[in-house]
Order: sequence, then C-alpha cells, then structure tokens
Amino acid sequence: MKGKISRQTKMILLNACYNEKEIQSILDFVPEMTDKECVEMQTIQIAIHRWANEAFGNPKYKMQRMPELCKSIVDEAQELAEKPYDIYSFADLFITMLDSLSAADYRFADLMYAIKIKLVINKNRKWYRDIDDKIQHKEKDNES
Repeated sequence: MKGKISRQTKMILLNACYNEKEIQSILDFVPEMTDKECVEMQTIQIAIHRWANEAFGNPKYKMQRMPELCKSIVDEAQELAEKPYDIYSFADLFITMLDSLSAADYRFADLMYAIKIKLVINKNRKWYRDIDDKIQHKEKDNES
C-alpha cells in the first residue's frame, strides 16, 4: 500500500535523526511491496542461493563465500558498464547480489527495508558533479 512503511523501518529512520516530515516526503513516491511480491522475490533468492551452492560448493559457513561474491559483484558491474543496455548483464549482477544477500544471512525483505532507509538518506543529501563529472554527495555532519 502506497505511503506506508513498517513500524520497524519508521523507528530506524527516526533513530537516524530523520523527522516525520522527512520520512513522509519519501513515502509519497515509494510504493510498498505486496506480500506476494516479497514472497516471490524471497523464493527467487532461495533458488539462486541453492543453485550457487550446488554449482560452486556449499561452504560450512555461508560467509566463507563473501570475498568471492564481492569480487563477482565487481566483475558483473564491470560487464554491465561495458554493455549498459544488456538486460542479461543486469540479471547477472542481480543474481550475484541476491546470492550475496543470502550468504550474508539477509532476506529480500531486509534489503527492501535497507533500500527505503537509503532512499530517505540519499534524498536528504546535497548532490553535485565533481570535476570529472562523477556524481558525489556532500556529507551531513551527523551522517555515518
């Protein structure tokens, strides 16, 4: 339902020094995922992680794969930079990221909460292009 977030997300945002008005400003254009959509993405995440464990080995501890997964994310992002309009490059990057999410013991819903929080944070930052035309933001004094 548009304009609503969980109590947990709202508390995180309030604790991060964002007031009710700042939170509401982002909610005006951030739709809530339905339970069905979250379940579908969680199912995809589990399928990806199972496939990756079968294909690349199932380490005793999930976190053992994180260094290789982080390198794979960089590699997939580089491929996307080389083929920016290739939908399969986006898919490869997203698959690797969902597998990393599983290895780090997060669920898709956890990622959605984090994205909403980061969207509020980013919306409240001042953005500019540096001398190399790279997009940057100026840090607030109270940002971590």
